Amino acid sequence: MIAVARLLIGTSGWVYPPWRGTFYPRGLVQRRELEHLAAQLGSVEINGSFYSLQTPERYRQWAAQTPPDFAFAVKGSRFITHMKRLRDVTVPLANFLASGVLALGAYGFVATLQPDAHFGRILAAYGGVFVAGSLLWGVLVDGFRPDRWDVAGALICLLGVAVIMYAPRG
Repeated sequence: MIAVARLLIGTSGWVYPPWRGTFYPRGLVQRRELEHLAAQLGSVEINGSFYSLQTPERYRQWAAQTPPDFAFAVKGSRFITHMKRLRDVTVPLANFLASGVLALGAYGFVATLQPDAHFGRILAAYGGVFVAGSLLWGVLVDGFRPDRWDVAGALICLLGVAVIMYAPRG
């Protein structure tokens, strides 16, 4: 038996005034935007956690507005990633977790980090991982049989990820 992964499509945040009247129906009050988004998509990234600590009550409110199988990606604190640069973060990380992130536990959450000003480099590397992961998905889920060029292309993509992420820079 093959285990099937659940693919979630979501957005980075949900409070975007330009979406009102397009993605969000006209007249929908802002406090119901997350509820509407959750009815359309399976996940959302919480951007507010990047800028400031949230409260357990806030996380509980967000969870209550979404279905039980909805997933939150909680963006890690910029204090930890940009100011502390992931060094000496025991207390800030404890504060971040105590701020209420764990209130989402039953709903499922993934902590996401945006480690530094070179996030674009990380985003580019995601592309290589996506290509290789898509090929692997096809093999495991769809029974796709890659030829040597498929495998070579995926390996080149992963090599590209290594170069993007780890090549020495001056």
